[in-house]
Amino acid sequence: AEQVVAYITEEVGEPCVVVGQSNLCTVALEAAALDPEAVKGVVLLGPPAVEALSLDKSPEAIAKVWRIVGSPVGAALFRFARRKPFLASFSKKNLFANPALVDDDYLDVCAAGAADAATRHAVFSFVAGTWRQDYRPLLAALATPTLV
Repeated sequence: AEQVVAYITEEVGEPCVVVGQSNLCTVALEAAALDPEAVKGVVLLGPPAVEALSLDKSPEAIAKVWRIVGSPVGAALFRFARRKPFLASFSKKNLFANPALVDDDYLDVCAAGAADAATRHAVFSFVAGTWRQDYRPLLAALATPTLV
């Protein structure tokens, strides 16, 4: 969020509408809360469910995820998790309100993005919810116009 606000302030030079997609909606929300003068509006595309936005993740749990990700066990888990059957199951259970929308085009994009094992840190960060905190107070206090 700080980088978004810095980019708007230093590079764009005028207030902007910030768009966030999926779990990056939280970055857009935090940028709006951080500097409402720089962020004149927020658009949230496919935001996580309210339940996901209201879970706190302890620093200990986050540290545990990073220890696993950097290990051979993490590499093996990633190889398993990037398979289409797992991606389909996980997406239907955790990401889509309507599981019927998990189609081959979506799964192809996911599989292509996961082809490089170096991406496992981003994938594990998302899946493990290391970005999670309770965003309900921020949402309640946000005065910036927001389109969901």
